[in-house]
Formats: sequence, C-alpha cells, structure tokens
Amino acid sequence: MSILVVGLNHKTAPVELREQFAFSSDEVERVLASLTSHSSLREAVILSTCNRVEIYTFGVSESVVTQWLCEWCRGGSLVSQDDFLQHGYVFQGIEAVEHLMQVACGLDSLVVGEPEIFGQVKAAFAKACLHKTVGAHLSRLFRQTFQVAKRVRTSTKIGACPVSVASTAVLYAKEWISENPRVLIIGTGQVGGLVAKHAKTLSSRPLMIVSRNLENAKRLANEVCGIAGSLEQLTEYLSQADIVISSTSSQRPVISLETVENISHKILLIDLAVPRDVAPDAAKHPCVTLCQLDQLKATIQQHVHMRAHAAMQAERLIEESARDFILSLRTMNADEIITQYRTVMEAHCDIELKKALKANQYGEATELVLKDFSRKLINKMMHLPCVQLRQASVDGRQDFILLASELLGVQKGIKL
Repeated sequence: MSILVVGLNHKTAPVELREQFAFSSDEVERVLASLTSHSSLREAVILSTCNRVEIYTFGVSESVVTQWLCEWCRGGSLVSQDDFLQHGYVFQGIEAVEHLMQVACGLDSLVVGEPEIFGQVKAAFAKACLHKTVGAHLSRLFRQTFQVAKRVRTSTKIGACPVSVASTAVLYAKEWISENPRVLIIGTGQVGGLVAKHAKTLSSRPLMIVSRNLENAKRLANEVCGIAGSLEQLTEYLSQADIVISSTSSQRPVISLETVENISHKILLIDLAVPRDVAPDAAKHPCVTLCQLDQLKATIQQHVHMRAHAAMQAERLIEESARDFILSLRTMNADEIITQYRTVMEAHCDIELKKALKANQYGEATELVLKDFSRKLINKMMHLPCVQLRQASVDGRQDFILLASELLGVQKGIKL
C-alpha cells in the first residue's frame, strides 16, 4: 500500500471536462463519505479548484478511485477508466508525494509560483480532517508538504517575482514610494479588480476607486474597504493621489496634460490600458512620472526567467523532501508493526504475570514461580513465529527463512 493521487488538471483536460468532475464546497462531505465507503480505502483528501480535481488516498488501488470518479462524473460522458486516464493521471509512492509538493508550491499552476494554491491545499486537508477521512499517513504527508512549501517560499524567489500585470504594477509602485501613499485605481474591470486587491498592501489608507460606472466603483470599493467615485470626479481624486493605476476600456485617454495641470505634488501614473489611458503629453508635467504597459512587460519577462530559476531550486528541494518522506513512511510502517507486536506481548506478559503472582500468594517458591513465568512467556512469544517458520520451511521459502534469521539475529549455523 502507498500514497496515491488520481486527478486531472489544466494541462491534461479542458475546462469543459474538468467542470464535470469538480466538487463544490457543499458537496465535499457527501463525496468524502461516498469515497471512503469502500472497505479497502483508509484515507482520502479531495482537492478541487478551477484548474484541477485531485483525490489523494492511502491504502487503495487506482482502479477503485478511477472507477468511483467515472461513476460520479456529472456529465456521464466518461464511463470507462481508460477514457478517464486519456485526460487524467495517476501517481503512486514517491511520484505522488512529489506531485503534491509541486502543487502546494505553485510549480504545477497555470502561473508558476502563484501563492493561492497553497491556501487551497490547506483548506482541502482541513475539510478532510473535519470529516475524519485523514489518518496517520496522509496527515504526515500534508503536514510535511506545508513545511516544504514554506521553505520554498523563504529559500527561493518563486513568489518574490510577480508575473501578472496587476501584481507587477503594484510592485513597481511599491518601489517608487514607500511612505503610506494615497492610491487611486481607475477602472473596475478584471485587471482593475486584481490591481485593487494587490494594491491594498501599498498603504493603510483607503483605496480610491474611480469608474465610468459608479455602481461598479462602489462594488469594488466595498470589497477592498475603499472609497468610490465617478469618472467625472477624476480631477478631484487625482489631486489627492500619490499613485494612480489605470486600466479602463476607454478608446480615448482619460488622463491628459490638461487633466494633471493643477497637480503640485509628485505623482506616479501607471497605465495598464490598451488603448492607453494616459496621453503621452501628461508626462511633460514636472510632477508626473509615467509608467506604461511596455515598461512593465519587460519587468514581467525578467521575472519569468527568475521564477524559472527559482522553480529549478524548488524542484531539487522537493525531490530531497519526497525521498525523506518515503523513508519516514517506511519507518512509520515498521513502527506500527513494532507497536502492535509490543501490545500483544504486553498482553501475554500481563496474563502470565497475574498467574505467577497468584501462585506466589499461595505459597509456591518464588524461584519456581519465576522460572515457570519466564518459560510460559517465552512459549507465548515464540509460538506464532515458530509456526510461520516451520510452514515456510515446508513450502521451501528460503527467502523468508533468511529474512527471519536476520530479524532474529541468529544467522550463524543456519542450514538450508
């Protein structure tokens, strides 16, 4: 038995297929209960995001999990395990361990190094713990994975180099001014929304959100605890801002030299829009610093190369950690056997000790009582191993006898 992962992701299957196997948060309890109803399955964790659906298990064959997945499939278009595996993957043992660590570290993400997946993996593990489908093996695996992910974040630059336009713009702004700036976001589309979420780290002051549609501005401002305004109020908000990040869908510039002519303090304008939101002549104002999209693209490309190097460092760390985990798992398996054997022997010892104490109370000589106790205890301890060894000898299992002799430390004098 070993760690097993069965799944599909953005690399192996289109979204139309992934959504058929996806599990909502409300379904996880029922799904885990259904999955662990198989008598052979000991432990399970389900990780379901927009980019992947994966089931981590211990103590079960891949056919059980893939068959269960195919039966659960929403669309019903995939019914055979062979069909599923054309779009999915199965990893066992050390490969499964490495895969989970790669996922948690963001190395298997659509954007390499993105940090959100770490929280999603932790949430999936927490839900499985809540529903009592995690045992000693998966618990040890996920906890060690979390430690590895933290080490990767602190010892490599995998997360220090943003590769999205929104996060790169915010990093650029952070390097431009460090003192609690007043930040203005123009535009509430997809990019504007991402910028606003990243920009919360720039200042403790409320973000100012301006949009052509005031309701959209209010909605985004509410999400980031900011202040909303309309595009008609842009000049007023510009006079209050130190950093401006603009990403509207306007076909004409929303900021020109005329718009900023009354600015009397240093201001950074970051233009993420195509067509441009900031007219080139705005940069003529002595207080204005203009950063356009092409400047950020060069930074993003540089960060992509840096992340690739960091990913290589992370892979080496993961390989080492996965090997250590497998070794610890083997030790864990041995520890379980030792614990079980000790429990059985202690039970035998308690039984014989009670008999010996009772005999001693009735006046039997202590020396005779102790000799009888030790003989009976040794007989109990040796009974099952002796039965197994004799049967192995009858069956001609020389490998078993050699292993037993090594285990018992009596290799000398063994004749086969």
